[in-house]
Formats: sequence, C-alpha cells, structure tokens
Amino acid sequence: MRRLFVYLGVGAVLAVGGAGLASAQTAVSAPSIDVQDPAVQAEIDALNQTIGQRKTQLDDLHRQIDAYQRQIDQKETRQESLQNELDLLSARMQQTQLAIQANQAQTDQANANLDILDKQIGDVQRQLARQRELIGGLLQGMDATDRQFTLQNLLSQTSFHDLFDRLEGIENVNQDLLKAVQEAEAAKRHISQAATDEQAKRVQLAALADDLAHARGILQDEAAAKQQLIDDTRSSESRFQSLVADLRKEQAQTQNDVQDLQSELEGKLRQKNPAATAQLAWPADPVRGLSTLFHDPTYPFNNLFPHTGIDIPEPQGTPVHAAAAGYVAWVRSGPLYGNYVMIVHADGVATLYAHLSRPLVRQNQYVDQGDEIALSGGLAGAPGSGFSTGPHLHFEVRRDGIPVDPLAYLPPRP
Repeated sequence: MRRLFVYLGVGAVLAVGGAGLASAQTAVSAPSIDVQDPAVQAEIDALNQTIGQRKTQLDDLHRQIDAYQRQIDQKETRQESLQNELDLLSARMQQTQLAIQANQAQTDQANANLDILDKQIGDVQRQLARQRELIGGLLQGMDATDRQFTLQNLLSQTSFHDLFDRLEGIENVNQDLLKAVQEAEAAKRHISQAATDEQAKRVQLAALADDLAHARGILQDEAAAKQQLIDDTRSSESRFQSLVADLRKEQAQTQNDVQDLQSELEGKLRQKNPAATAQLAWPADPVRGLSTLFHDPTYPFNNLFPHTGIDIPEPQGTPVHAAAAGYVAWVRSGPLYGNYVMIVHADGVATLYAHLSRPLVRQNQYVDQGDEIALSGGLAGAPGSGFSTGPHLHFEVRRDGIPVDPLAYLPPRP
C-alpha cells in the first residue's frame, strides 16, 4: 500500500473533487486480499506449504482407497465362503482406516485455511485502521485550510505561479483523500468476504467432524462383525454355510408369515379401533442418530443379505414403544433377529422390533401407539441379541410383508 502524504490547503476545490468521489468508489474493484506484514505473509506461506503437503497425502490415500475398492468388488463376486467373507471384511476395514486418514487430512487442510483467513483478516483490519488514521489527518488538514483559503486570499496571491502551486497542492491532497477512502472501502469488503469464507470453512469443518465420527463408527462395526463371524462359526466353513442358511431362512419365514397374518389382524384392528391408521411414530428416541440405514451399503454383512430396516443406537434396556396402534402378530426368537416382536397395523403396514433384551407383550395383544412393548438389547453375545454387534434397536417397516424404508413412514427426526 502506497504511503499517503498530507497536503494542506484544499478549501473550495474539495467541492469539485467530492462530486466525483462516489463514482470513483463504485469503480474500485475488490482485489484478492493483499497481506502487508512480511511476518504474517511468512506464516501464511508456511500454512500454504502444509496445505500442499496434505493435498499430496490425500491424492495418495485416494489411490489406496480405490485399490481396496477394486479388491472389494472382486471379492463380492466370488462364491460365498467364510474365508472370502473374512477377507472382504478385512479389506473394508483397511479401506475405512484410509478413509479416516483422508478425513483427518481434509480437516488439517480446512484448519490451515481457517488460520490463513484469520491472519488475513487481522492484517486487513490493521490496514483499515491505518487508512482511517490517514483519512482523519487529511480531513483535519482540509478543515484548517477551509478557514484560511478564502476568496480574498486567492485574489491576494503575488503571482500566478504561487497560485498554481497552491492549487496543485490542493489537487494532490484531494487525490490522496480519494485514494485513502477507496483503499479503506476495499479493506472493508475484504474483511466482509473473508468472514463469509471463514464461516463456510467452519461449516465444512463441522461436516468433516461428523464424517469422521461416522467413519470411526463404521470401523468399529466392521471389526465387531468380523469377530462375531469368527465366534459364531468357530472358523468352520460348514458352520458358516449353516449360519448363512439359517439367517436367510428366518428372513424369508418372517416375510411369509406376516403376509399370511396381515389381513386377519387388520380385521381385528378395524373392529377394536376403527380410527387406527398407519401413521407411525418413532419407537425409540433417535437422539444418537442412526447407525445403519435401510439397504445401507456400509452394513458389514451386506454381501450376505441386505439390511432391511434402520438401526437406532440405544443403551441396553432402553424402553421400546409401539410405532402405531395394532395387534402383536408374534413374539419370537431367532438366529438373525434375536428376540423380536412383529406388530400389524392398518393399511397393510406392519413393524418389526429386533435384538430385544426383554419383550413385554404377547401374541394377539392389542397395543396403542406409544405403548411400551419391549426393552432394547443387541449387546454382542447377550441373550436375545441374535446376529448383532452392539446395543441398538433394529426397526423394520413392512408393506404387505415386503420390507420398505422406515424413514418414508416416520416423521422427521425430533
């Protein structure tokens, strides 16, 4: 930024210069933030070097992630076997580890960008303060000249040479004032834009933190799933094949049985509660979010069978409530769902609540929406957990026996 010199003697010429001041301000563009302090610029250069290093790291991590994805795609096409499933889980765990590293590198990049913005904002604020001081000095000089430079003074000049020198000084002061105002306005625009950019970076950081937490959760699920598969099969191929067959059989039987009972129990429901609808409420508070979605591709056993509901993380023993009025179709226990309850509602809709530590209802019992029907479970190895790697409620919605996405039937998360 060029140093501005104060020239005394602006007087009547200020009115002429002021007329063009507004148009000159609007013509000033907002260039990129120009840091004046060499020490601050050195710090920014170091931060940019860090950003470049993280970019190189990210490029390498993405190449490794892509390589693992190719391995995963190949393994998913192979014939089902215990070893292939364990290898698949291991590849997914490695890929997730790399994704966590990539997320951390992106976080470091975003933090470095925030640091740069903070330093730029501080430098521009100092520039703006200096410009305000210069403008103040110029205006004080103008005010002093206004009191001195009258028409009589103008006519009393001893020569035109002296007069031209004085007017040239006035014009120089006016141009310096215009320049100071323009640079101050540009500094204010830079600060405003930098603040907007900073807010966007903070939003990005919050999203990265959420992604990182989700990736770590996925990694924990994948590690637990691998260990559960080893424990349940005892590293036996025959046990693995038997386990997969039993799990798929339970899924198919659940679908067939609820289709058979749907019309019968709906008839009873219409007699008991003619106003009953299939408008669902949340069976448990999703305050911790959802750990697995309907047909979630990150489900650890997605290669064996799709995830047919949503998982709501809940501590062991949390009350579970009926999503709508209906009749309990059954209370069962199986290798996949563990302890689970199926409730038939109106309009061809039924709901399933799985991995329960303790069911609290019985078959053919009528329940109203919100009634407590069970306590949640899911702790690996605990009674009633079934094929589960951690405490949660597995919740399904079925339309005419077919699993559908529960989020399409539930209200927005509270």
